[in-house]
Amino acid sequence: MQTALQFREKFGALLSGHLTKRGLGLRELARAASLSHGLVSDVKSGRKSAGADLAVKLADALHLEGQERESFLLAAAGTRTKDKLMKLSQGVAPELVNHLPLVLAAARIHPASVDNCQRTGNDLTLTLDDGSTVKATTQLS
Repeated sequence: MQTALQFREKFGALLSGHLTKRGLGLRELARAASLSHGLVSDVKSGRKSAGADLAVKLADALHLEGQERESFLLAAAGTRTKDKLMKLSQGVAPELVNHLPLVLAAARIHPASVDNCQRTGNDLTLTLDDGSTVKATTQLS
């Protein structure tokens, strides 16, 4: 099971990769995202978590789109210790919101053991901390 620090460090490495890929420095990113250099540096180093608003500002400043943006925001969500749900889930029946955690529990997979989550259409591929992968498919009929 990963610790909160490990999730933050993993997100910092992801952020660093995006900076390198785009040829940006921390100061340039901070300025583009209207954030302080110190805060961006703390997030990159894993000293601070990436709150929802901060993650969106970073994704916008990095011009992330589509799956790349979604993966970035999901990774940022993993850095937070408090559970944060998407606004789309507000007002949704708890049975529906809790469906995936229940499916994982039935398969004896602890949610904290999920290292990476990739969504393609109705398929969700989970990479676990032991390196194995699990694929879940949602089908509505």
